[in-house]
Formats: sequence, structure tokens, C-alpha cells
Amino acid sequence: MSCDSDCTLLASTGVVCRSDGVIRGEPDETSTGALSSQSTSDRGFPQKSGTSRLSRLELITNKLSEKFHTTVAERMANPHRSSSSQVYDSKWDAFVEWCVIKVIVPTHATEDQVGQFLIHLRDNKKYVQSTLKGYLTVISKVVNLYTGVELSKSKGIADLITNLTKNQIVTLDAVPEWDLSVVLTALKKYPFEPLETCDITFLTYKTVFLLTLAAGARCSEIHALSTARLTYGPKWEWVMIFPAVGFMRKNQTVRDGPAGINPLRLESLPTENGEGVQLCPVRAVMIYLDRVAPERKSRKNLFIPMKGDKDLSVHTVSAWLKKCVTLAYLYSGKVKKGKAKGHDVRKYAVSWAYHQQVSVKNLLRMCRWKSPNSFTKYYLKDCHGIVDGMFTVGHVMSAGHLT
Repeated sequence: MSCDSDCTLLASTGVVCRSDGVIRGEPDETSTGALSSQSTSDRGFPQKSGTSRLSRLELITNKLSEKFHTTVAERMANPHRSSSSQVYDSKWDAFVEWCVIKVIVPTHATEDQVGQFLIHLRDNKKYVQSTLKGYLTVISKVVNLYTGVELSKSKGIADLITNLTKNQIVTLDAVPEWDLSVVLTALKKYPFEPLETCDITFLTYKTVFLLTLAAGARCSEIHALSTARLTYGPKWEWVMIFPAVGFMRKNQTVRDGPAGINPLRLESLPTENGEGVQLCPVRAVMIYLDRVAPERKSRKNLFIPMKGDKDLSVHTVSAWLKKCVTLAYLYSGKVKKGKAKGHDVRKYAVSWAYHQQVSVKNLLRMCRWKSPNSFTKYYLKDCHGIVDGMFTVGHVMSAGHLT
């Protein structure tokens, strides 16, 4: 039987890998005591056939399969979207790696051991309260299935997190990492113009950026836009784009109804002496559709990869937004203060609209937030530093409003 590197590490501290692929531990006289005095006969750490550990979802599914049909268990184990599941998986994996070093069986971790892990995260990773609670939620679900202990309801753990973070200074991302006015000014010039003849790369970056800014949308929502029911007015005075059938927004529930009943509708920007047309998202979409038509084939997503016949990944949308910011600064001869993120465009969209007197109520409706907390806590940026530059830029469509 083969055994992976983790088995080697555990064996060196008195834990052996059995032939059935389950790790059992019996600490020797030099053990650090990481494993409790409780019998280890029921403290299994399941593994795939001697090669790698079971994933978080596999651990949950296996336990649920003891009571439910496998198909039912698989669906019960994974009620979250893939993006959320990836976050939970990464947190569980980090806990498992810590447990390997400490010679602890993750599925049977005690309240004290989880407390030690949370202290490790706070002291060494400097994680804030909300992050610590996120780790606790992930760990608690697995441990509860295997031991019946609900760590997430432990007053002791709750008091520990409060103690660890009582002196935490909450700082909001109030200062933008890059200047929106610099990017928009660059988008009006070469190599992003003229759209009719510029390189398809710059056309794509610019169209995605302007559409995301105009909609105040998440990358996943931009990725889901479809040409299947795309409509537009005479001479493209407006455009209406529906998401793909079956698409569900990040915070959408069944009670909200299908996302398809909320299409993205944008009006063309007003022009004065020919100015303003360069930043019109409707114009950009019109030209983009025309220029990529020969390569579209049967694909229905509004945006398609610049190469190949495959469908676009949602991560590519985020990458394009970051690349657009980087290139805009490059061709402007300016240096960014910080690293650009794809989600920054949504933050800028709502923050600039709010700065231009768009009501919170309208922003909640456009961005489909259920309460203003998400906006004020995570999205609101201080835009005073870009006011002069934005007024030089001219009219901009931001979070569904002309600003």
C-alpha cells in the first residue's frame, strides 16, 4: 500500500496509515499531546485509496450517505454556488494542513483544538473577526456531522473570537487603489479608439469595462449576458440585454423569481459637439457585436473568447477588467498606486453614482442588494479625489445612471 507525504509526517509522530486508507493515531511517549486522551479507534481521517485526503465535500457526502441515498447526500452536501464552495474548500484545506502538523484528526477536532487554530489565524494571519467566523462555520459543519458537537454555537468559541478581535481596528477600503478618471480618459484615445478599427483586444477590454461600469454589475452577471434576447432601439438609442436562461445571481433566491425578468437596459450617452460618444457603452456593444459576428458561430454569450471556439469563463471577465485598467495606465504614462481588481469596477460604479446624488434606494434596486449594509460597508469609496478628473472626462453611465 502506498502512503502520501502527510502519512509520512503523521507516522513520524506516532500516527500510522492503515491498509484501509484510514489514518489512526496513537501518540508515543514524546507526543505533544495534540491528540486528546480519548480513544482514537473512532477518530478516523478518511483518505482516498492511499493517495490523497478526501475533500470537504467528500467527507460531508460520505457521512450523509449513512442516512440518505447517495444522490440525495451529494446534493445535500453542496447547497452552495461553485464560487462559494471554492472559498469553503480553501478554508477547510487550511485547517487540515494545520491539523496535520499538530497531529489532530480534523473531523473530530475538539473545541480547544479549534480555538488554538483560530488563535493561530489571528496571531499569524492577522485575520479579522468576520474571517475567523467564516472558518468556524466551515469547520463546525464537518465536525458536527462526525461528532455531534456544534462548535458554531459554543459560547466559549464566541467569547474567544470576541477576545481576539476586541482591539481590531475596522478600516474600510475608502481610498481607491486606482483612479477611474485616468482609465476613462485613456479609453477615449488610442489604442482604444477608433473602435471600428482598433485591435479586437482593446475593443473587448473597453466594451467589458464600460458595460460593467454602466451596469454596476458583478463579473458573473456580465459573463451571463446573452445575445439570445438582445434588443435595441432605432439607431441604437438604447439596448436591452437579458442574462442566459437559468442564470442566478449570487444573492438570488427562488422567491426573487428568475433573473431573466431583470434585463440590463442602457441608454446611449448624450453627445455634445461629438464629445461623449467614446465612452458610450451602447455604442461599444453595437460595434463589438458587429466585429465578432464572424467568430461567434452558435455561441450565445454576449462576450466570447478572443481565440478558440470555447465559451468564456467568468474568471476571464475579471481578468479583462484588470487588464483594461493596467493598459489604460500604461498608455497614459501614469503609475497605478495599487493593484486593480475586477470587482473594483462595480465598487467605482456605485460610489461615483452615489457621489453624483443617486439615491441609495435606486442603487439598491439597480445592484439588487437587499439592504444598504453591503453598499456602505463593502462598496462605498471616497471619490472626492477624482472629482476634477471625472468632470474633465464628461458624461459617464455609472450603475444604471447618467452621471
